[in-house]
Amino acid sequence: MRSKIILLFLGLSFSLLKGEIVVSFYPVNSLTFTQNQMWDFGLLNTDKLPVQSSIEVSVLKNGSFLIASSKLLNITLVKGSNTITYAQRASCIITYGAGEISASFRSTKILPSGDYALCVTIKNDIGQVIGYSCQEMSINTYTPPMLTYPLDNAILVSNTPNLTWIPVMPTGLGTVSYKLELWTGKGDNNFKVAGNLFETTTTTPSFQYHAKLPPLEIGKTYTWMVSAFLGETFLGSTQIWHFSIGNQDVYRMTSEEENSYRVIGDQTQNAEYSAISILKMSYNNIANDSILSYTIYPADYQDSAITELPEIILKSGINNIDINLSEIELFTEDQRYTLEISDGNLRKYYFNFIYSEL
Repeated sequence: MRSKIILLFLGLSFSLLKGEIVVSFYPVNSLTFTQNQMWDFGLLNTDKLPVQSSIEVSVLKNGSFLIASSKLLNITLVKGSNTITYAQRASCIITYGAGEISASFRSTKILPSGDYALCVTIKNDIGQVIGYSCQEMSINTYTPPMLTYPLDNAILVSNTPNLTWIPVMPTGLGTVSYKLELWTGKGDNNFKVAGNLFETTTTTPSFQYHAKLPPLEIGKTYTWMVSAFLGETFLGSTQIWHFSIGNQDVYRMTSEEENSYRVIGDQTQNAEYSAISILKMSYNNIANDSILSYTIYPADYQDSAITELPEIILKSGINNIDINLSEIELFTEDQRYTLEISDGNLRKYYFNFIYSEL
């Protein structure tokens, strides 16, 4: 009996002497997970001496299907707390599993929405596992930015348009920056004749073009797009849209060719919509809302919303809506306005028009 106690004591003493590596995961933003975040954890070496080790990190779909793994070889973990440096992350080896999710993670470096597990395995220099831990992650989807104004193939009167887009949704990702690119001609991003005419970065989903920038000329077509970034992480780009600058006669002629009811979200090849006293729009109530949640504001002054707008009762499906703007008496002749709709599915729709009186 005494010998068994001695052996047990020696075994416990050896275990304490040998120690272990404890993994401590950092909080995960449920809206986005990038490849660099695979190494967002700390390591606690409970041994009395430094440990020569290798570390493998794996992302698993539904806890079992391999999406990607990354290895860091020959790293010394000192006694106490350890973190993986950016230089060490850059030297690691990464491999990917099979399937669409792995291919997407490889190309975009952003994990698609779904349920995952982040697992860390630490081995010593003779291949023994001295630390292992997993953290479950539920990543929600987000939408990239979407252009709203000028509409695709619009003919504008003003050569200083306020370029607007729907931001990355939902909010909560952190500070998202937007790179706006504008170039001459109708070629896509791979066929710019002379590079960008203008580009800028902003944290707001709009940019007011002004006279001090390269001029937008009558009769010319321009192409633009917006890309979103969270730090250095690419969150996606908008579609590539086009607009041209015309004179007042061209604008009037083109606007007369539009249908009586403008479909919300329609991207037909025409000029801005002209609401002559009455705003006519066709809205698909896909959220089955009972009342239209909307606001109207001058396109260049989003904080100056028009008051006293009428309540609009909705039915399911397509709704053809008439709003008599002349009765409200707050609209200005030839002023450009934006109508913004929010539905029960947390989607936003934007509709630009110019108000004209009969």
